[in-house]
Amino acid sequence: MSFIAEQLSYTYPGTTKPVLDAVSLTVHVGDTLGIVGESGSGKSTLARCLCGLLQPDAGRISLHGAPLSLRTAADRKAYYRAVQMVFQDPDLSLPRHLAIGIPLLDAARLRWTAADERRRQVDALLKELALPADVLKRRPRELSGGQRQRVAVARALLVSPAVLILDEPTSALDMVLRQDLLALLRSVRRSRGMAQIYISHDLDLIAQVADAVCVLHEGRIIEAGSKDAVLNHPKHDYTKRLLATVPTHDPAKPKILAHRNLR
Repeated sequence: MSFIAEQLSYTYPGTTKPVLDAVSLTVHVGDTLGIVGESGSGKSTLARCLCGLLQPDAGRISLHGAPLSLRTAADRKAYYRAVQMVFQDPDLSLPRHLAIGIPLLDAARLRWTAADERRRQVDALLKELALPADVLKRRPRELSGGQRQRVAVARALLVSPAVLILDEPTSALDMVLRQDLLALLRSVRRSRGMAQIYISHDLDLIAQVADAVCVLHEGRIIEAGSKDAVLNHPKHDYTKRLLATVPTHDPAKPKILAHRNLR
């Protein structure tokens, strides 16, 4: 049971250089894949292709052996139920002028037709994510950064996706909120049996959460493997340079090594 991307390529309209060039990856249900690379490596474009916000110029995406398509309205609905994304900035997915309850209950329509059942499911999810019930009446600006990101996670989880893609989900949070959100996402992955894909330039974050790691450079995956293999025993010079940028108080022992058993 796995989510597979094969030979994905994408070039933005009006340009000639591919942002993604024959990218392939696999993540198994219940596991976490980390995708790392510097700014401009193609990480966010890859995330949008994986979740169906962009149509790749070439390549194929499948879930449990069945291809995912954007060709028809029915195809798109099935795709968005299977794969959801949490953005770096929750304001991108939460309408500023609406109470939080409106987008959450709208998302619940994809699974439940009865209004009372939608509300029951939303309330249960808010409790699971440690959000107060009255958050449904508030607007995004009335919430803290950590609460807004949890609401964004809630919206994605309401359709019970098989794959959750997280693009720099903790970059705007302080250390305490960051650890709380990571613990929450770890618990959700285990309880729901989903696959998670973290996309980040933060190697310290990836070291905490991932089972496997792909390194993206200039639109290509130049190294991939288990977390231990890629982060502790890198083969590619680019990966080694990335690891050299991780802050540490002990030059002889990269900080990233301290996280390999945290999961």
